[in-house]
Amino acid sequence: MNLTPLLKPFNLKYLITLSFSLLLQLACQAQPYTPISLTQKIFSADSFPDLKKYCTGEYQGRPNGQDLPPGAKVSCTLLAQNNRTAVVNVNLTNSSGQTYDMYLHLKKDSVWKAAAFRALALTGIIEEINRQLKLLSPKQVDSIIAAPGKAGKLFKSRAEYEFMLGNTTLTLASDSQLVAHFTKNKATFESLKNDLLKNGILKLDGSAKRTKNPDAMMKSLKDLRLESAFREREEVPHNINFLIGGIIDNSVGYLYIPKEQNVPKMSPGEYIMIRKIVDGWYLYKTT
Repeated sequence: MNLTPLLKPFNLKYLITLSFSLLLQLACQAQPYTPISLTQKIFSADSFPDLKKYCTGEYQGRPNGQDLPPGAKVSCTLLAQNNRTAVVNVNLTNSSGQTYDMYLHLKKDSVWKAAAFRALALTGIIEEINRQLKLLSPKQVDSIIAAPGKAGKLFKSRAEYEFMLGNTTLTLASDSQLVAHFTKNKATFESLKNDLLKNGILKLDGSAKRTKNPDAMMKSLKDLRLESAFREREEVPHNINFLIGGIIDNSVGYLYIPKEQNVPKMSPGEYIMIRKIVDGWYLYKTT
C-alpha cells in the first residue's frame, strides 16, 4: 500500500517544531523547584497560586510574600540540604533598614515542599528591655545605680548596664551581625575556648564549676557580651556552647565543635538554624 499521499499534507518542518515544543514543555514540567527557588517563589512579592501544592506538615502557606510589609527586601541562603530535608535562611530587610532572619524547613516528597517556618521566638521582652536601656541618658543610668535598694533593679553598676545593653543588642542582632561579632572578636573566642577546654565550665551567674581561673574567663565572657559558656554535652567534652541569650529554650549563640560529624542536625523542634562561620565554629538558634 502506498502511504505517500497520506504523508504529503504533513510538513516536515512543522513536525520538527511541534516535537521540539512538546519536548520543551515536558522538560519544564520535569524540573521541580529546588529548596532555594521554592523559598524565593514563596516569599516573592508576586502571588503564588500553586503554593498549597508545595506545603506539607505544619506549614500551610503562611507567612508568605503577600504578608511582608511594603518595600521589604528578601534574600534567601541555603544553610543545609540532603536527599530528604533542607533549611533556607530567609533574610528580610524592611523599609526602615531593620533586618530579620527566619528559617524555612523543607522536606522532599516527590518534590520539595515547605514544612515549617521558624525564627527566634519570645523576643518581645528582650526587645523592650533593649529599647528602655537605649533610651536612658548617662545621667539617668547614674541615678538608677545610686538609688537606694537593690530589689527590682535591672542593673546596679555601669558595668552591668553596659553588659545588659550589649547582650540584649547581640541577642536581637541579625545573623550577619552575629557572624561579624565573632569575626571581630575571634582571638578572644579562641582564648576563652582554650581556657575552658583546660579548666572546665563557666557560667555568668557566678557558678564557676571546675574552673581554675574564673576571673580572667569571666572578664572574657563579659567582654564578648555572652551569658554563659559551657560544655555542650558531657559525652562530647570538646564541644562548647557560647550562649548569647534568649528566653527559655529559644536561644542564640555560638558552638565550638572541632569534628564536623558532631554538629547537631537542624530541625523545626530544636536547632532551627546552624550556620558555619569558620572551621570548628558555628552560629546557632534553638526553639
